[in-house]
Amino acid sequence: MLIDVHTHKIFIEDTSHYLEEIEKDLITLENMGAVVDKPFVERIFRSVHIIKNGAGLLGFSNIKELSQKLENVLVLICNGELIPNPEIINILLLGFDRLLELIEKLHSSNDMDIDEQSVMLTGLTSAVLPDNKKKSVTQIRAIPLPAKKHIFNVSEFNLLQVLNQGKNIYILEYDLIQDVQMKKITPLNFVRFVQQHGEMIDNFLDIFSVGTLEEKTPEHVMPYYILFASSLTSKQLAKKLDLRPDKIYELKDEFKDLLQPQEKNVRSQHDCHQKRELYQSNLIKNRLKNLSDLTNELNFAYNSLLTDNLEKKDSTFSIALNRINMVLTGLQQQVEIDYRIPASEGLWKLIRIVRDYGFKCGIPAKLNIQCTGIHMDKRITSQLIEPLSEMIIKMMDFFANSEKSNKNQNNNEPVQILFQMTECDKEVTIEIYSPDYSFIKGDTLLDLVEEQKKINALNSECSQNHNTEKGIVIEVKIPQSFSILDGFNTEIDNQHYIIPNINVKDWLFCAEISADDMQQKDNQCMILYQKKWIPLVDISKETFQNKIKYFLNKKVIVICEVGSQRIAVGVDTAERFEVSVVLQPLNRHLKSNKIIIASCLLNDGKIAFIPDMGFFAYKAIQKS
Repeated sequence: MLIDVHTHKIFIEDTSHYLEEIEKDLITLENMGAVVDKPFVERIFRSVHIIKNGAGLLGFSNIKELSQKLENVLVLICNGELIPNPEIINILLLGFDRLLELIEKLHSSNDMDIDEQSVMLTGLTSAVLPDNKKKSVTQIRAIPLPAKKHIFNVSEFNLLQVLNQGKNIYILEYDLIQDVQMKKITPLNFVRFVQQHGEMIDNFLDIFSVGTLEEKTPEHVMPYYILFASSLTSKQLAKKLDLRPDKIYELKDEFKDLLQPQEKNVRSQHDCHQKRELYQSNLIKNRLKNLSDLTNELNFAYNSLLTDNLEKKDSTFSIALNRINMVLTGLQQQVEIDYRIPASEGLWKLIRIVRDYGFKCGIPAKLNIQCTGIHMDKRITSQLIEPLSEMIIKMMDFFANSEKSNKNQNNNEPVQILFQMTECDKEVTIEIYSPDYSFIKGDTLLDLVEEQKKINALNSECSQNHNTEKGIVIEVKIPQSFSILDGFNTEIDNQHYIIPNINVKDWLFCAEISADDMQQKDNQCMILYQKKWIPLVDISKETFQNKIKYFLNKKVIVICEVGSQRIAVGVDTAERFEVSVVLQPLNRHLKSNKIIIASCLLNDGKIAFIPDMGFFAYKAIQKS
């Protein structure tokens, strides 16, 4: 048979793979914020499109319907009409979760409930549309098939998506026995083939016209109709799809009412409004980032001034220092307000990670995050996800390998893991434990060395202990006040340095620089950049007789800008690694080093220094 158990098995395997990739892509999409990569979203859309049309071909109506509603939201994200914030991504993930459940229970999927997901996705789609277009999401257009026995029921929203792109709409008529089975093409490969030349809006398998599939006589057919949108003409489609011209029906006048001139004008105004809002959102985001960078620059200047004048008692100096400190504190507070989000919004991914890991490894678990009223810097919560999830997974593995009590041995309920957050004195404390495994005694602790390094990189502390009531408890303490720097991770003479992003102007590869582009005068080395000679600085403070040779042996020259002054720095890394790091005060051995203004701890446990680019610019001016 054409559609048999083997076909269903292939469909389940293919769609499960698609859904696994989609979930990873949605997490990446959330991190893009307002500036999304359109081809990236289109790739997700195509995967959902294949699932939808495969389900339509095989007669699984609920999978087809839910996939269509997920498609609608992805279209809006792709068009820039919907920004993929955590709330929207969470709704999409819940929809894909339900889609996976339908596919896993394929043969009973048409009887399963999808109302909750449908309502959320439909509401999300209509919410961003102008008032005169909101009804298009639920307004159904009936499109008769050529035989007039059946109809396509398609929302006007889906029709408008292709009509606004200037595509033609056709009905394609195939016979799955003659056009697919006899040619030894699997149904899903057939769907992929058709989609190469346009978009399948809807499809319908006329199962009632089927005779006996085992008999391959011409009178026994399996009609399969596709509502198809393409920029190709009917003649071009006939050639591309290997389909007889009389099996292609172009719908020329059926949708004129959807594209009235005044409607297009309203739509155009709405698009302009949406684009303007997106531009303003990006502008605010960029200004906020610049404000954060400038705050760090002021912080550097304050620390430098404080270090150089520790012994001064002059009242004028003290007043100036206090004024700078007051401005710096105000700026930091303002930046923190704009970056602060509810902790639950920043950490919700942990719930999915724990659930998915438990599902794959046969350790069903449920993470319960208790953090009511607590807000955190979203840049910190994003960096906490990885180490926290790794610690929880190690805890789950430990529970799975431990000797369970009689209560837990025959219990199929998921393991409850509590994630409790409390806030006190500008510090957030996280406790992670499982009340289901509080009976575990002894001094055995988890191996959390690598995770502790990542926690320490955030200027935070991580510890674990045995509690008589809670069992193994992981405790993480995170300060609420941070100074976070966006910069580039570079390596110079086997030492890591973070060059502040605000200072980086350009990058030059040394392989493309000749000795004629450099000159050395006394102890000052210069490089020709944009027809001007600018000073090269040596962060490592090593003494070299031939500095030109030293810099040419580097891989990259970083052009930095401090105010109106430009300087160049030679580094050993050839690629740019942009990172966000938490600044930490210098220890007592480095306080007298004017070259270094702060330090940070990288996730791999290595120390990186932040050079004072203002100091280098000042010295360069003095020498020149």
